[in-house]
Amino acid sequence: MKNIMMHRCIFLLSCLCFIFPLCTIYGKENTLSGFYWFQKIYQENKTEGKVFLLFCDAQIKGYHTGNVYIIKGTTQVIGTVEGNIYIYDGQLNIDSEAQILGSVHALLGNVHKQPKALVQEGIHPLIPSFPLLIKALPIPEFLKEKEELPRVIVLMAQILLQILIGLILISLGKNFVEQGNMILYYQPYQVFREGGILFFMFSLLIGLFTLSLIGFPIALFFLLFLWLFSLLGQIIIGIFIGWSVEKKVALEWHIYIYYLLGTAILEVFKAIPALGCILRVIIIPWISLGILSRQYINKKIDHKVFKTIQHQERVGANHKELYTIITKGIGNKKREDEKP
Repeated sequence: MKNIMMHRCIFLLSCLCFIFPLCTIYGKENTLSGFYWFQKIYQENKTEGKVFLLFCDAQIKGYHTGNVYIIKGTTQVIGTVEGNIYIYDGQLNIDSEAQILGSVHALLGNVHKQPKALVQEGIHPLIPSFPLLIKALPIPEFLKEKEELPRVIVLMAQILLQILIGLILISLGKNFVEQGNMILYYQPYQVFREGGILFFMFSLLIGLFTLSLIGFPIALFFLLFLWLFSLLGQIIIGIFIGWSVEKKVALEWHIYIYYLLGTAILEVFKAIPALGCILRVIIIPWISLGILSRQYINKKIDHKVFKTIQHQERVGANHKELYTIITKGIGNKKREDEKP
């Protein structure tokens, strides 16, 4: 009972600590610098500093000095930006009265510029070879004119690279990923609880370090760790999804088939706009941290090891072989008894 109360208190404290730094960052007046996510931002004064907008809906109406980085969000510039604007998979709307005293660089992003707007150093794609690549690929002409084609090509390359990395990691640490799959099956509550605690603690640290420019590289370091944990956890989640499907259809597949099938299903859900955002930012990191922490606890503290998929398949094959031998012997016995 005491352990349950302690875990609940830690969880609530982590939630409060996660919300507090966000309120501190976004409650400051006349500033636009640092790391912002999932916020509606309206700037109309004179501000300065590097600003990172992650999944934000922002409007810059005043005068801002410094570079602006847009990741998966929509930004409208009505005023003046003295610096460069970088976009990754986002949207930038440049009003007719806007002035950008620098350049705009876009990767998988959409830039809509009014004719009277000023972009001093022009708009540049970060991958200028896309037109040559599209011409070289055997794609119908009507598809080559689509604006979404570069995005689709990059996303397909990203998915294929992710699958290749996953297959390599499975071959190098098959027992590790199989233990993670069994943990997700036998200990889902512990995965959810401990993953939530670690996720909010990571969010707290990232929020605290983004309050200052000195600590911002440390925040990026924590984000990199969270991304690596999510990449590893996504492999285990994919195997678990494929294994669950295999149990429903009552077929026997290999772990690589589990991973490919589960990854395909996961990518379909990630392609849904709102759900995909929640999966990438919250659910996958949450579950990944829970799986990895539970693996450490099982190995170092509880000394608990689950039977892997390979072991269960081997036991199942032995059972089938034994059943065949027994039934064959019974059949032979019946035929001998039936003889006159």
